[in-house]
Amino acid sequence: MGYSYINSREKSAFTPRVQMLFIVFDAVILLLFGMYLFFIYQDSKFSQQMQDIKNNTIKVQNDISDLSEKIKKVKEKELFCEKIYTKNTLLKDSTKNIFELFPKEIILSKVILSDDTLILHGKTPNKQLYNTKLQIPLHSIYSINKTTLKPLDNGWYEFSSINESKKR
Repeated sequence: MGYSYINSREKSAFTPRVQMLFIVFDAVILLLFGMYLFFIYQDSKFSQQMQDIKNNTIKVQNDISDLSEKIKKVKEKELFCEKIYTKNTLLKDSTKNIFELFPKEIILSKVILSDDTLILHGKTPNKQLYNTKLQIPLHSIYSINKTTLKPLDNGWYEFSSINESKKR
């Protein structure tokens, strides 16, 4: 065997290929770590959005229940107002009908009209006119009729009539 007088070159374990391989591995690891951080950030952002949506849903449900309560109250008030309007209309019509019953000869001084009672005070020229023109129509409307007639000095009669309907 022969000996050589040339010094051997130092061989490194990090050849350009190995260095390139380490660079690729480092880049992949950095890329994976970056993606991991990105996914953690997106997950926390998504969790926050989910919590906001849940809170918003609860708020909307509470608003819906509040509005439902308000709608119920408005509907109750509407029914109440409608009842009052109907009652007033009936009372107006009843009053109109009652006054249409009275003949021109009879003079009224006081009328009290409630749901089931009509109280009349006034003057009439004679008993027969009162009985035929007013008492009979009142008797057909009301079930209980109490009338008192008092003669006046001028020949007329003062009457007081209480008419009631039986409650059903």
